[in-house]
Amino acid sequence: MNKIPDTLQKIYLFLFIIIIAISNIPNYLIHNEDIIGLSYFCYFCYIFFYVYIFFKRLRFTKASAIIFIVAAYLVIAPTLINGEPPYLFSLRFLFQDIAFISVIIVGIEMVNCCDSYRILSTLGKLYVYCSFILMVSWIGMLTGSIPVVDEERNYDLKNFYNVYFIMSTFPLLWFSGYFTSKRQKLLLFWGMTNVACFCYFSATRSILLTCLMILVFFFVIKRSFFLLLISLPLVFVVAYYSASNNLLVTRIQSMELKEESRFEEAIELMNQCIKNDFLWLGSGLGSGFFSSLKEVKDDPINSPHIGILVLILKGGLCLFFIVVAYFISFIIRLFFDSHEVNRAISCSICVFFLSSLLSGGYYIYPLLILGVMLGFLSKNSNCPTSYA
Repeated sequence: MNKIPDTLQKIYLFLFIIIIAISNIPNYLIHNEDIIGLSYFCYFCYIFFYVYIFFKRLRFTKASAIIFIVAAYLVIAPTLINGEPPYLFSLRFLFQDIAFISVIIVGIEMVNCCDSYRILSTLGKLYVYCSFILMVSWIGMLTGSIPVVDEERNYDLKNFYNVYFIMSTFPLLWFSGYFTSKRQKLLLFWGMTNVACFCYFSATRSILLTCLMILVFFFVIKRSFFLLLISLPLVFVVAYYSASNNLLVTRIQSMELKEESRFEEAIELMNQCIKNDFLWLGSGLGSGFFSSLKEVKDDPINSPHIGILVLILKGGLCLFFIVVAYFISFIIRLFFDSHEVNRAISCSICVFFLSSLLSGGYYIYPLLILGVMLGFLSKNSNCPTSYA
């Protein structure tokens, strides 16, 4: 199993808990700049602790080795092929890219280094923590006792971190066997209920789509296709009529792709890739692009709002198609894998894929959760299906 000593496991998981706990603290409790600085410090402690473990074990899983090779290629190859430094190269972008890729590897290796029961227990405790913070936040913002970023939509930016953690870990926790009693199942249901309430009051379309996807895949994991056919029309009808005067429905009805700022930014990215001749092979790690969504137009950014398009910027269409094909394999596995837990983990990975298609995805927090899920899937024998 290649597990590390008990003490190192506890330190590893303690750092993981600190990272999630700090990253999910709402902005109304601590200034955003303080949280960012503290969370990045914890992330780097987490990465360097794994480096220490790696040099003691000198072992890499196959998934981590592939990611490491791709990262090394993106650092060296585009510059050699294009004959010039990456487009709008910045050392800050390079360090960010390396940190983002590193946490995927560290998340994978955490699962392979530590006891599965401990990891699932840790995820369960963090699930309850995130659910509680989200509940306090959306109730407080709805009643006006907590400040909001957008008064019309009632949300705090850090709420989306809590939402993402709940949605991405829910399938794994439900089907892993860690939550077995009725009370524990109710805790999981309570977490997703908070997500649904936040989605309704914040009028967030991406969360609505992700929740619907989880509902569909929940029945796919259970192989209850008949219940899926019965429940879906009912869910759509109830959701639409109960929210007919809600801002969420208004935003969906008025949505036009060409007028979406994210779509305009994607077009700008593609135009810059074509103009500078790195559409197919990318410009490598450390590159950036100009976005009209940024307040300072001449200041480049590291990644677009549609996170999956960062693959085109860094590795070109070649890397983009390879990664998309890889994620499609999880959709296939979700339907045809014989193990229920593996289907649940595939669902969690699909949550990341959908979020990267809609908004975000390429930042350190979701990539860490993605690494944990890939770790469970790459070593499914280390993920027990029951704790009874």
